[in-house]
Amino acid sequence: MHYIFLALFTYTAAILVGTLASRKLNAVVLSAIVNSVSAIVPIVLAYPFITRSALPESRYGIALGVLGGILIAIFTIALNKSYALHKVAIVSPIVFGGAIVLSSILGTILFKERLSYLEMSGLSIVACGIGIIIYAKITAS
Repeated sequence: MHYIFLALFTYTAAILVGTLASRKLNAVVLSAIVNSVSAIVPIVLAYPFITRSALPESRYGIALGVLGGILIAIFTIALNKSYALHKVAIVSPIVFGGAIVLSSILGTILFKERLSYLEMSGLSIVACGIGIIIYAKITAS
C-alpha cells in the first residue's frame, strides 16, 4: 500500500512541477526533457537486474514496453500543452479522472476484472464530476 501513496504524492508533485514548467518552456521541449529523464532513471535502477537470458523470452513484453513509451511520449506532449493553455484545476480532473474511468471500463472488458457496486458507484461519480467540469468550461466561454 505504501507504493500506492508514494505514486500518488510523486505524481501530484510531477503535475504541479509540470504545470509550472509548461508555462515557462515549449511543451514539446519540456516533454522531451521529462521523458528523457524518466527513461534514464529506471534504466539505471533496472540495470543490475537485467540478464541476457531473461531478454529473449520477454520480446512481447519489450514490444509492449516500447508501445507504452510511445503512448507516454504523446501523452506528455498533450498534457504539457494542455497545462500551458488551461488551468490545472480543469486539465487534471478531466485527464486523470477520465483515465480512471476509461481504464476501469477497459479493464473489465479486456482483463475480465469485476467491479463491485460500490466501485461502480464511485466511477459513476467521477464520470459525473468530469461531465460537470466540461459543461462548466463550455458554458463559461
